[in-house]
Amino acid sequence: MRLIRISLAAKYRLLFGVAVLLIIGAALSLPWHRLERLTLEKPFREAQRVADDYFRLVLSAPQGQKGLAGSIHGADTSIVAGIGDAAPTFIALKADSGDLSGSFAERAAATLTRDPKRKFLWEPDPRDQIFHYAHAVRVSQSCLECHGEGKTAARYAENELAGLILVSLPIEDVARDIAVNRVMFVAAGLLAGVLAILLFYVITRRFILGPINELRDVARRVTEGDTDVRSNLRTGDEFEQLADSLNIMLTRLHTTQDELKTANRSLDIKLGEMAETNVSLYESNRVKSEFLANVSHELRTPLTSIIGFAELLRETPAGDVDGKAARYTENILISGRILLEIINDLLDLAKIEAGKIELRIQDVDIAEICHALADFVRPLTGKKAITVSVESDDNLPVLRTDRGRVRQILFNLLSNAIKFTPREGRVSIRIQRAEQAGVRIAVSDTGPGIDPQHQKLIFEKFRQIDASATREHHGTGLGLAIAKELTTLLGGTIGLHSRPGAGAIFWVQLPLVAPEPSDRPLVSLV
Repeated sequence: MRLIRISLAAKYRLLFGVAVLLIIGAALSLPWHRLERLTLEKPFREAQRVADDYFRLVLSAPQGQKGLAGSIHGADTSIVAGIGDAAPTFIALKADSGDLSGSFAERAAATLTRDPKRKFLWEPDPRDQIFHYAHAVRVSQSCLECHGEGKTAARYAENELAGLILVSLPIEDVARDIAVNRVMFVAAGLLAGVLAILLFYVITRRFILGPINELRDVARRVTEGDTDVRSNLRTGDEFEQLADSLNIMLTRLHTTQDELKTANRSLDIKLGEMAETNVSLYESNRVKSEFLANVSHELRTPLTSIIGFAELLRETPAGDVDGKAARYTENILISGRILLEIINDLLDLAKIEAGKIELRIQDVDIAEICHALADFVRPLTGKKAITVSVESDDNLPVLRTDRGRVRQILFNLLSNAIKFTPREGRVSIRIQRAEQAGVRIAVSDTGPGIDPQHQKLIFEKFRQIDASATREHHGTGLGLAIAKELTTLLGGTIGLHSRPGAGAIFWVQLPLVAPEPSDRPLVSLV
């Protein structure tokens, strides 16, 4: 539901109009009621005088042995007629209970009976234009003494309400005065409201909405892109301060825009230079990758021949080769294998950087690969008396991935663990289901462990903890880097847990299905 938008001017006028009406209504309500009571004061005084004269001339005089009720009924009508124009009516509550049929008489009797201290009750009747007045007649000690004979006195107690003096006066003139007063009050309220609204309209138009409209126009022009516009308000109040602050902000904005334009021009020039540099770097990297691939290929063929001839030399009968030649032959084999391993790593690196890695997706049994690798590396572990074990969960899922790349990843981790495990140490492979879909393989060793500060760098290419020329373990530092990138290509993750002196655990988590070529992440070994 869209909210109704109201302008500031209309909102102020509406709120001020409502406030003026409420204030005027509240201010006139008290004099309204007070003036009506003052207008009714005249008939009230007249009715009170008539009731007092009636009580003084008729009810206060002793009446011999007739009793209180009898004296009331035996009042001289000539005396009553001489009181005034309004003839009062007396009702004795116990003697004339049947006469209390009028609504005002009933209410008056009930109210004056409940409140013994109250002397009278009055009520105007606007419909019949009659003013009703009831005066309480209560039994005093003198009444009981004067009318003490007979049974009359026994029927009343002191201060008991004996009767009511009812006076009814016409109030045509009073009703007319009340109507005129009401009309005057309404007219005065309307006039005051109109004048207040007109005055507020002029004040808001001149001193509030005028500056706001000017500031709004400035803001609109700035929104349209004109940052040279300025406000010229001179009101000497907060609006002028706001306009000055806006002008200062626009000046700074204009200066900042000029600085940004200059910076953008410089940035464009630098971006152009960087683009040219990136093109050159890309071309250099491509040429380097092609060079590594070509050199590795050219070196592999003769190196394979050298290793083959060295193996033939070692298999020559003992009578044909002395002990020194056998040692030399063994050194040739060892050096050749190390060189072949380096060339293979460089070739893999070149293929990864050139984006030439192709995956052959097939069903892969991870447990079978791990057991085969454990058997494959036993000649390496036998020289150092290292124990290799494989543990796996039951019902492991079959993965849809590249078998050769998985074997290469695990072989790099396993050979790295064997390399840094001391004699008579232990290397274990643990295979289990991943918390999410897939398989998690962990290769742990009992080596020296890895310091936390080196754990962030160990998967970078050409990184080795001991980079000195006299280091104990050979290698180029590419095995873990290649394992990481191949794991990424297969859609998995790789990591390690280690601390100094407590060995290391390298883990790989692979999904059930390797990603399609279009879904694979970009690989960067820069």
